[in-house]
Amino acid sequence: MSQAKTRKVGNSVMISIPKELHPEINKEYIITRTKNGAFIMAPKISNPFSSNENFQDSPSLFELQAMKGWEND
Repeated sequence: MSQAKTRKVGNSVMISIPKELHPEINKEYIITRTKNGAFIMAPKISNPFSSNENFQDSPSLFELQAMKGWEND
């Protein structure tokens, strides 16, 4: 498990991501804080509804489990 420590830089609080986690340079993240004080950081993605491609629904967990079962037959 990696550890990081906060530090003050100007009017912001910074957290460095350890190099062994291989963070991408100049990648944007969305950060939320949970009720217990934990931070969740997820890569920011472009709006999936902004393209002209037709929407394709992904299979449900039940369908994926069923497909996995069929492969074993």
